[in-house]
Amino acid sequence: MTDLVLDLGLHPVLLGDGALARTSVYAPRSRQAFVVHQDAARAYAQTVAKSLKAADARATIHLVPVPDGEKTKELDQIRKLYEKALEARLERSDVVYAVGGGCVGDAAGFFAATYLRGLPLVHVPTTLLAQVDSSIGGKVGVNLGKTKNMVGAFYQPKLVVDDVDTLKTLPVEQISNGLAEAIKYGLIRDAEFFGYIQRNLDQIRAKQTIALRHVVQQSVQHKGAVVAQDVHESDERMKLNFGHTLGHGIETIAGLPHGFAISVGMHAAGLLSVEKGLLEKDELKKQNDLLQAAGLPLYAKADADAVMEKVLNDKKRAQGKLRMALMERIGSCRIVEVTQIEAQAALEQVLTC
Repeated sequence: MTDLVLDLGLHPVLLGDGALARTSVYAPRSRQAFVVHQDAARAYAQTVAKSLKAADARATIHLVPVPDGEKTKELDQIRKLYEKALEARLERSDVVYAVGGGCVGDAAGFFAATYLRGLPLVHVPTTLLAQVDSSIGGKVGVNLGKTKNMVGAFYQPKLVVDDVDTLKTLPVEQISNGLAEAIKYGLIRDAEFFGYIQRNLDQIRAKQTIALRHVVQQSVQHKGAVVAQDVHESDERMKLNFGHTLGHGIETIAGLPHGFAISVGMHAAGLLSVEKGLLEKDELKKQNDLLQAAGLPLYAKADADAVMEKVLNDKKRAQGKLRMALMERIGSCRIVEVTQIEAQAALEQVLTC
């Protein structure tokens, strides 16, 4: 299939099969490239480097490995990136490439946003979760202790490269992990897309190219459309937090992968939606049936009080109150103020000790 370049109004997204090898065709030119990659994405980083070198044999390519997972987002790890950048004598026109999952995108993006007050950034996400969610929209950040993404910035990349071929080597659990965010877009914005995932779930989980491309393309366009309206998350973009306000606390306390925790968070948010009279129970059942069919959990093992403490310390809190995205029906949601008592009650229904 041919490459597709999506113009989100924020940054272009290159979507294709084998697109990594064509990174240099669309990326900004620079004297040096600082290619930050997770250990698991080393081969992909080398493909990007080869593409850049083929376009300009004089360019200097720095391959910079970082740990896998949340360790990448520790402040001490960012300091090491600053030190390596000093050694390389990076200049403001040199480009940072973030190759790997969402954690390396967050960390390398934060580094790019802050070093020399901003270097050009290219995201090269190689997981479904990163392709459909974290690489789009310009949120970058690192963790403060065990509190996720507390230190960060809004910093748009110059390009996102989504190579669907990188998804075909992922275990099915990683496909499920990313599907949580894709299902979310259907729940809050697009009932037709929700239906597509229902009908084509077997092909998606089997990592068939056409199905994966459609899921990535639709997800990217949905998130891009929302972010373009509200770059700094003051109103419309808050709808993208469906399942996240409680889900991030569940992720930290229960130690679940992001998409799995968000699935439990969406279940809790759905229960709240029903409790507040916004959502019919049969709509909640459709949501939960698809989440389970996608290999995602509805419940988690964690202490509700500990999760609630994390929720109350989250950056999404405003003036001491929780403003949560709640569903009205599949394909539509709204922002609603929720009390601590209401949120705690929902958590207690989805958490077991």
